[in-house]
Amino acid sequence: MIIDPTTISNKKDRYLNEEAKIKFETYRYYIQCFVDIINERYSNNEKLIIEVLNQTKRLQGFKGFDNGWVARFLKNAWNTEYVLKFNLSDDPELAKINNQWLPIQAYYSVYSAGESLSYLLDGNKAKSHRACLRIINNYLSTLNMPPWNLMYRGAIGKKSNDHTPHNFPRNLQIPHNLARSGIKPIQMVCKCLKAEHKNRVDSEFKKGQGIHKYNFDPGYTSLLNFLYRLRLKSNYEGIEVFLAEASDDVIINFGKNLSFLSYKTLALFEIVIMRKIRKSETFSIMNEYLSVNPNALGLRERRDLISRGFP
Repeated sequence: MIIDPTTISNKKDRYLNEEAKIKFETYRYYIQCFVDIINERYSNNEKLIIEVLNQTKRLQGFKGFDNGWVARFLKNAWNTEYVLKFNLSDDPELAKINNQWLPIQAYYSVYSAGESLSYLLDGNKAKSHRACLRIINNYLSTLNMPPWNLMYRGAIGKKSNDHTPHNFPRNLQIPHNLARSGIKPIQMVCKCLKAEHKNRVDSEFKKGQGIHKYNFDPGYTSLLNFLYRLRLKSNYEGIEVFLAEASDDVIINFGKNLSFLSYKTLALFEIVIMRKIRKSETFSIMNEYLSVNPNALGLRERRDLISRGFP
């Protein structure tokens, strides 16, 4: 019996296409659930900003900070947020093409502001993405601000199931990643972060550290780490996932939800930064940027909302 190699190739292609669809559906639904938690908790931008202001009142200021460092990374964040927003489209064909790049832009809009934030929280300039996210996660874990304070932590253990949720409700049932009926957003976010924590152990553990892999703890895993994972997938490891077939509304909303998370996370970071370096210094950096890019409407809106709520 002679097997046609074309038949084998076609079967392989169909399998890979189906796998890409499943991964895209998984990632886009994780993102949707983060968005749903924010919408449930903070019904509008003003309520989010008021909540952040209330929860950061006790932050101590940072004297003698490097203004150039803070401004540089904030401006990078706002540039990237602007490009992310500019690339959104209601045309499903164009949106699908853009979706391959939007996770990168969403992550870097948050990470760039995070460089400023981690420096002001820690006093040291982070030398890597991991160091930056670790510092921020340690701080966010102390807040009562879901979904940013929802995390996983700890070593995975010999059965790869010992890592534990942080700031989630007790006895929360974790669903299958493709379950949809009767699933609450917080359950799926728990599933997402549990899986991402395991992914981090797999990718960050290095032999010779004096411990076994099952005892390795990468630190808190949060939404920020998941955005970092999407950035890696869309830039290096899984480009085809973000070009997978899906319904028009799913394709379009994927980018819009990433932009939504970028906006909300930047609002949180900007207020914490403001607590550390004072309102006048932060607004000076914001206004300088807006003088160059007056079309950065997201930043302009946040500045005005923060101005009204900041004492």
